[in-house]
Amino acid sequence: MKDPTDDLLTSLFAALQADVDLSEALGGPKIFDRLPEQVAYPYVVIGRTSTADWSTATEEGAAITFFIHCWSQSAKRGEVAALQQLIHATIDAGLPDLQDHELIQIRRQISEIQRDYGRGLVHGLMRYRAIVEPKPA
Repeated sequence: MKDPTDDLLTSLFAALQADVDLSEALGGPKIFDRLPEQVAYPYVVIGRTSTADWSTATEEGAAITFFIHCWSQSAKRGEVAALQQLIHATIDAGLPDLQDHELIQIRRQISEIQRDYGRGLVHGLMRYRAIVEPKPA
């Protein structure tokens, strides 16, 4: 059985990479699982994840928290805000089926936008929490 976090992230990457509007806004399918080198801004990085046991007395489950970072060199916050809206709309519309798990719930917990003055960038951060359970055998 696939790890629940890996299963969720595989589905998340597929959904984000398939989103035509997001790809157009990024200038290509620029969604990464680590900070890329020598890639033009803007781009999106799926960042830190954490997984907690969400099992009950009768069923297994996992609560997965993950972060999505948007990076831009725009002088204004609007580009990052638009990227965040596109990402949220994609996730809210539903992720592709996970391989070994059922996605019970996924919710955005926070969105923020801040300036990285040292590098002249705008950084957007979104935190999501998902609940997954193994698919029945």
